[in-house]
This record gives sequence, C-alpha cells and structure tokens, in this order.
Amino acid sequence: MNRPVGVTIVATLQLVGAILILIGSLGILSFRDAIAQEVSPTPSVAQAGSFVVGFGIFLLLLGLIGLLLAYGLFMLQSWAWVATLVLEGFKTLSNLSTVATGIGSRGIAVFQLVISAIVLYYLLRSEVKRAFGRRAAS
Repeated sequence: MNRPVGVTIVATLQLVGAILILIGSLGILSFRDAIAQEVSPTPSVAQAGSFVVGFGIFLLLLGLIGLLLAYGLFMLQSWAWVATLVLEGFKTLSNLSTVATGIGSRGIAVFQLVISAIVLYYLLRSEVKRAFGRRAAS
C-alpha cells in the first residue's frame, strides 16, 4: 500500500522535532558548565551540573527515539503507529495540564494541543489504520 500523504507529513514533523531535540541536547551537553553556573551560582554547581548532564542525556534519548519513530512512520510500521498514538496522547495530557494550571506558556500549549489533536484524529482514521496494517473498525 502507498503511504498516505498525511502520514508523510506526520513522519516529517516527527523527524524535524527529533532533529531539533537532538540539536538542543547536544547544545546542553556542550555548554553544561555554563548552564549549571547560570542555574545555580552557589557551591552546589556540581549538583546542578549533574542535573544538566542528566537532562541533556534524557533529551538525547528522546531525540533518538523520535528518529526511530519517524523512520517507522515513513516505513508504515505498525509499532510506530501505536507509539505515535501513545506519544501524542501524553503530549495532549501535558498540554492540557499547562493550559489548565497556567504553568508554562499557554499559547504554545494551545498550539501544541491543536497539533496533537489533529495528529490523533488523523492516525485514527480507517484508511490510515489500514495503511499501517491495522483493521479499521466497522
């Protein structure tokens, strides 16, 4: 089966997001000492440095997972469809929390919430499910 255009768009968005996360993680890891100094200009800089490195590694792993997901979506792998649904579900909950609590940028959260809702709706359409080898509900 040919890959639907929408799946190509979702996979491309996933790829771009993963690349941006990887760039950010490499920046954090490269400038960890300066970031740690900025975060904690007290004697606990070593602890802050450990946190910064841990966060950089966490983002690096997220970026690599994002690349894997993008590949799976491009190849119409069923596991990538499931993983993307789960990821978008988490993003939706996170953004709903941001909008509800006001902790963070509400504008960005609303934008991301709309994107996640569109992606979820699209991936759950019967023709998209079939493209990933899933049975569409009758």
